[in-house]
Amino acid sequence: MSPTIATPHCSSCLRLMQNRTFQHCAWCGHAVPATLLFTAEEIAEVHERARVEKKKADALSANGKSSVASGGIDASDVVDIVDGIAQALDLSDLF
Repeated sequence: MSPTIATPHCSSCLRLMQNRTFQHCAWCGHAVPATLLFTAEEIAEVHERARVEKKKADALSANGKSSVASGGIDASDVVDIVDGIAQALDLSDLF
């Protein structure tokens, strides 16, 4: 099963949910209903896709090819940046 493409809105502040793995809205801290959260299987699928894309990017880098036309940054860097931002935005421990 693939994660839903449409991003739901918080029922409290009405902003787009930043991450459907967090228990609380990243904007207002309102509890997110379980029906809107990704399942463990969906989370695993997203992580697997990121792993596969990183592997592809690493293979391109090993062959001297950049996945970004401007050079200097490749897809594996982007995956690392996105992972870092997602971890930084996990405010669920604060609520």
